[in-house]
Amino acid sequence: MTFAERIDGPLGPTTGSPPRLCWQVPEATLAGPRITASLAMPGIDWIRVDSNGIRRQDQRTQFLEVKRRFLPGLKAGVSTPRS
Repeated sequence: MTFAERIDGPLGPTTGSPPRLCWQVPEATLAGPRITASLAMPGIDWIRVDSNGIRRQDQRTQFLEVKRRFLPGLKAGVSTPRS
């Protein structure tokens, strides 16, 4: 399965512990052998950056399948900074 997104920002860090960086997600797609879907509406990608530089994503987005089924969802993952 492939997840692709276009992000705008960052919008700034949240307050609290631990702080999270925030980006707006105006476009995203999800494609795999049994699904093809696109973002139903813009969402927010929250990322907590660990002390070792690893990013912990906590993105809440809703997708609309090509068959027009609404797919509420949560994508959480790990990414490393690009140099």
